[in-house]
Amino acid sequence: MRYIGFLLFVTFILVQGKLENEDEDTGESDGDDSEERIGAAVTQVLKHPYSAALLKNETYVCSAVILNTYWLLTLSKCFNT
Repeated sequence: MRYIGFLLFVTFILVQGKLENEDEDTGESDGDDSEERIGAAVTQVLKHPYSAALLKNETYVCSAVILNTYWLLTLSKCFNT
């Protein structure tokens, strides 16, 4: 039960962060999305062993939570293209 509560908490934090980033977005883009990361930082795996970054062509797309060896949890918005 604690595991489910933890997953819900982490999911809420990820959703909240995504919504805050959308509020700050002006909608203007110069076509180079790789420089539009807000608050992204390289970290050590041991500090955040539950977190993953989804990349496409070596470009950050979205964050995810590691559930187990085979599954990640992320927002469906991460796959809207």
